[in-house]
Order: sequence, then structure tokens, then C-alpha cells
Amino acid sequence: MSWHIANLLGLAAILSLHPQLQAATDGIDKSDNVIKIKILLYDFVPIPEKIRTQVRESVVAIFRGAGVQVEWAPCPTVEGQLALFPDCTGYKEATTVSLRVLPQIRKQIKADAAGESMLSSRIVNVFWDRAQKASTQLDVPLADMLAAIVAHEVGHVFLGPNSHALSGIMLARWKPRDLVAISQGGQGFTARERESILAEVRRRQAQQAASDLPPVP
Repeated sequence: MSWHIANLLGLAAILSLHPQLQAATDGIDKSDNVIKIKILLYDFVPIPEKIRTQVRESVVAIFRGAGVQVEWAPCPTVEGQLALFPDCTGYKEATTVSLRVLPQIRKQIKADAAGESMLSSRIVNVFWDRAQKASTQLDVPLADMLAAIVAHEVGHVFLGPNSHALSGIMLARWKPRDLVAISQGGQGFTARERESILAEVRRRQAQQAASDLPPVP
């Protein structure tokens, strides 16, 4: 799955037109019945702290709109430093996504792709150089650009393959009329996508809970 630069201007409009997304916090309800996912951030750039905070808050807000809480944890990018990142846990759990921000696009990826998602391994790659270029070309704040890419690619992890939509975060290709529609009201995940994401997260949570049960004697 990839997120193309042609899509990003529209998604940035989602964020810029809704200031409440920028003000979001990522407080997590720890009760067992909460629908939540965890994003483990491996920042190989590294991203400036202010931008990283803005991206986190925006992604948390976008998924909150779908009824999903997001727990966000920094992780080491150098071997042997895991002890310094106590929140970097749960990578084997089916509701955890590993988000890698890489300095440059991988050679195997299309030149206009700013991100990719690997569904079976629950790994999302975001390409810093492509996000920067798109941000400059489209005159969109870099934090908004990155948040849009991350939300789209993490969405793929829970929506599955071939999950591009006709509107919202998961739109595959923008046309002028799509940008007009977004600028007039803004969109996140569609109602159908919200239902699918919730159902999939619940399914994975139940599966994880069942696997954690002790064996029957």
C-alpha cells in the first residue's frame, strides 16, 4: 500500500480546517473494554520534537474520531537501548503497529510514494524526504503532511488490502472536486471505515485475550 503525493494536499486540508485535531491529547483509558491500538515509533530521522508532538496529537485525534484510542510509544533505533524506552512494549500484539520514519524512500518503492504499509507484519514506513518534498511543493505544514500519511497507512493495517475509498483519509487519488468537498467540511475515516476498523480491532483484542488465557488442565 502506498500514499501518493497527489493525495496529500486534500488530507492536509482535513487537518488545517479542524483546529481541534491539533489540540488533541493522547491520554489513554487503561480499562480492558476500550477499543485501542498502540503505535511504536522508530524515528530514524530524527523528527524535530515540536513536529513529532503535532503529528502524534493529530493522528490520535483522527483515530479518536473513529472510536479508537491510540497509545503512542517511542522506541530505540540503536541496538541495545531498549531498556531506555520502557513504553516500547507489545510489538507482538495484533493491535500494535510499528511505525518507522525513514530518512529516504526505499529503492523498491514508487517515486511518488510517501509511505507504505506491510499488513502481515504490521509495519508502516513513512519516508521523510518524500514528505518534506510534498510539504514544500503543496505549501502544506510538514506536521499535517506527516499525520495524514501516518493515519492513512495505519488505516490500511486495520482495513486490509484494497481499502482505498472514494473520500476521506483512505482516498486513493484526488480530483479537484474532492479537494473542494474537503475544504468545505473536512473528512476523516468514512462511516463504513469506522465500523470496519472498530470490528477489526475488537476481533484482534478478543483473539489476543484468548491467547493469553492459561491452558485448561
